Amino acid sequence: MQQTPDVLIVGGGMAGSFLAAALASSGLSICVVDGAEPPVMPTGDPLLRVVALAESSQRMLHNTGVWQQLDATRIAPFQTMSVWDSDGTG
Repeated sequence: MQQTPDVLIVGGGMAGSFLAAALASSGLSICVVDGAEPPVMPTGDPLLRVVALAESSQRMLHNTGVWQQLDATRIAPFQTMSVWDSDGTG
């Protein structure tokens, strides 16, 4: 028997995964469709690629229980930031 979810999320990146986590306790059936492998918590040495989040985003992640699952050694506040692209012209 084929079932139809209440919510279909296309894309399992940061936004799609967060939406699924935010709706997890809603009682709705949720399906995330993505062509890539499911994300896993990184291990080993941190990569140079970073994600900068506003305080409001951090609060949303905390309120859904996601923030508490992150490795605290990979989280740090920032005061300033320099951004560049591969050509050095960013």
